[in-house]
Amino acid sequence: MPESKVTKWACLWLLAWWAGPALGYRNGRVQVVCGSMEPLHGHSPSPDPAPYRLTVDGSTVKPGDRVTVTLLASDSSSPFKGFLLEARDAAAPNSTVALGSFSLLQPGVSQLLGCGGRQASGVSHTSDSKKHQVQAVWTCPKDSPPTVQFFATVVQKKKLYWVQVPGPVVAVTGAASTTAGVLTPPATAAGLPAAFSSEGCGHNKSCLREPAGCRPENDRDCFFLSFRPDAIGGSALFELSGPAEGYVALGLSLDTWMGNDDVYLCIQDQGRVHIQAASVSGRTRPEPAPEGTLRDQVGAMTDGVIQCRFRRDVRIPQTDQRFDLDQSYFLFLAHGRYENGYTRRHHRQPLISSVRALVVGPLSTSLAPALR
Repeated sequence: MPESKVTKWACLWLLAWWAGPALGYRNGRVQVVCGSMEPLHGHSPSPDPAPYRLTVDGSTVKPGDRVTVTLLASDSSSPFKGFLLEARDAAAPNSTVALGSFSLLQPGVSQLLGCGGRQASGVSHTSDSKKHQVQAVWTCPKDSPPTVQFFATVVQKKKLYWVQVPGPVVAVTGAASTTAGVLTPPATAAGLPAAFSSEGCGHNKSCLREPAGCRPENDRDCFFLSFRPDAIGGSALFELSGPAEGYVALGLSLDTWMGNDDVYLCIQDQGRVHIQAASVSGRTRPEPAPEGTLRDQVGAMTDGVIQCRFRRDVRIPQTDQRFDLDQSYFLFLAHGRYENGYTRRHHRQPLISSVRALVVGPLSTSLAPALR
């Protein structure tokens, strides 16, 4: 494809990909807003007191204990359609890390979310049906802070919603002294995680780099992607890094323009990095993938560089939104800001591979970016 057409379609693809807020998710798959807990409705939350409240059937717990959390409408005239429930560190009001794990009491009404890479750390709705009460059971984690507070975002209708409605504070006895979060790997003298390296590029893993030949282990301006299959070819390990304010992202595409693309985002929020698989259909925002799509996730933000590692199976049953990794794709690398729970438009035209690459198959020894 001529360079001018590659540039044109790439801009269209990313313009739609990172556009501003979209409508909220009726199906409740709202991992993309776990950090801010703010719906992508294009409106401001209500400044009035919320006609909803949270209750917990215990005021003191220890790691491993389970408590029932209830979200209910204050009166019968205020049913709600959507909700997001999380537990946070009560002593850190600006924290965006969801703590502990939930189990469902009403699986037809609610579903579990993996917020910030923590399995089952959030609960949301499954449809926009009217509700007066929902319940879930929360398990206190081993790495809990001394106090935990529950919060809920509640949507009555598109233009009327409340964000982070505060609930009870629970005291945790025998809690760890450190704050829960994403662990950062050991760092080298240059300040970057030692586990990320260009060693082996073209030999035991395929790599895409800009500038050409840059080394992420000692060059903070290096945008770097590597991938390699495991010994039996059942999964692939990805490494992605680059200097960015909010996110770096990988897109797998059958062509050089948008539509039906497989997306992976490494998002840093207040110094912590979480990884999100998503899909893009047409000119829409990324739709978060079901929980369990990725495993072996590690993320870190060091010296202004976002780095993440994750593993994905070659095939994921019962979904047509994840690409099989034994096929070849164009690779897109983009970066930009992350604010209020959603990604902003990329800062510049994305890095695009000049050819399709096999993720699981023969190594791409000459993988290089196309001209911008």
